[in-house]
Amino acid sequence: MLSIKKENSQSEFHNKAKDIWMRYSSSLPAEAFEAIQIELYKEIFRYFLPEKVYYFVFNVKEAEFDYLSPDIKDVLGFDNTIDTRYYLERIHPDDRPYFLRYEKQYRDFVKTLPVEDFTKYKLSYDFRVMNKKGKYIRILHQVSILQYTNEKEIYRTLCVHSDISHLKKTGTPEIAFIGMNGARSIYQEEICPEYKPPVKQPLTRKEQAIFDLIRQGKKSKEMAEMLNVSVYTINNHRKNILKKQQCRSLQQLLAGA
Repeated sequence: MLSIKKENSQSEFHNKAKDIWMRYSSSLPAEAFEAIQIELYKEIFRYFLPEKVYYFVFNVKEAEFDYLSPDIKDVLGFDNTIDTRYYLERIHPDDRPYFLRYEKQYRDFVKTLPVEDFTKYKLSYDFRVMNKKGKYIRILHQVSILQYTNEKEIYRTLCVHSDISHLKKTGTPEIAFIGMNGARSIYQEEICPEYKPPVKQPLTRKEQAIFDLIRQGKKSKEMAEMLNVSVYTINNHRKNILKKQQCRSLQQLLAGA
């Protein structure tokens, strides 16, 4: 039953994100544009930070990668054959409300711009994603619009992901619409000064004690003997801890501890 709930939660997050992206291009036919020539857009990279990065061309209509650079293996350890569902499942649960909120705010912001200003702004915000080794890496997500119509339908974007774990170790994700070519930048305080994400449920004293033992590497049988309770009781507490901490696995729990 627990695995079914996890899958449903992951699917719900993916579907919510996909719904936001689809609204960018709701009336576009599937073959609205010819295939992208990546080289034509290399000039856009001069706007991004020279950190350890990977990039991808995102097909907004299909909510999928048209191209994902192999550099993702150097940053996260994944092959460039993964899809968006696989990637989204690895975003930290605490950062998912921000992710959905910021994607929607960017969509709404773009709709207010005249078409000729579409390429004058890039979206920038950060979130944590679990790498192949099970460790959370903080990614700076930057987006520029590549292809669009005069009716303000967005078809493709160029996204650059930089590892900024060494620059920002804690704190909540922050958003900005970065102005280029003389356009005014808009920052967190102006975009969403009031927004606060859902908070984790507090652990009981017993759950906190078990959580501390988990971080020490203790097994359920060891904890049961130490606390003079059954293994069944320990496992129930472990399930509750995962649920309250919004984690899908022990690996994710320890990575965010």
